[in-house]
Amino acid sequence: MMSSIDVATSEPTCGAISPGRREELTSELEHRLLALADNLRARMVSAAATLGLTPQQAVLIRYLARARTMSELAVILNCDRSNITGLVTRLERRGLVQRVSDPSDRRVKRLTLTGDGISCRAMLQSQLVTESPATAGLEPSERHALLTLVRKLTPDIDEMTKSDCSSGPASPR
Repeated sequence: MMSSIDVATSEPTCGAISPGRREELTSELEHRLLALADNLRARMVSAAATLGLTPQQAVLIRYLARARTMSELAVILNCDRSNITGLVTRLERRGLVQRVSDPSDRRVKRLTLTGDGISCRAMLQSQLVTESPATAGLEPSERHALLTLVRKLTPDIDEMTKSDCSSGPASPR
C-alpha cells in the first residue's frame, strides 16, 4: 500500500499517523470546524439584519426554496413545531410567506414564499455566497474538494435540503 505525503504538513496521509497525533489532528479539525460554523452563523445574523429579519426567520426562508409543511421545517431545523408556527406567523404578517393547501390533500398546509419572500430569499442568498470568507481563499478545485468532503460528513442533509442552496424561486412540491 502506497502512502502519500501531505505537502502542507509533510505528514504521511495513509494511516501512518500515531494515535496521539491523530487525536491532536482531530481536535484541531473539530476546533476549526466549530470556528467556521461560528463565522458562518455571524454572517447569517448580519445578512438577516440587513433585511430586517431575525436569524431564525432567515434560516426558515432559506429552507423554503420549495413548499414545505411546518412539520418538515421543524425536522430540518431541529426544533418544536410551535417554534415554526411563531416564525411563520411573523413572516406571514410581513407578506413573505403564505400557507397554501396541498393539492393532493386539502387538510395539509404547505408554506411557500410570496413574491416578496422570493425576492428576500434571493437577496439573502446573494449576501451569503457573494465573496464568502469561508471559501474566498480557495481555488475552484479546492472548493470542489471541500464540498466533496463536506457532503461526505453530512449525508443526511442531501435529499432533505438539496434545492435549498440555490437562490431560485420556491416551487410547490
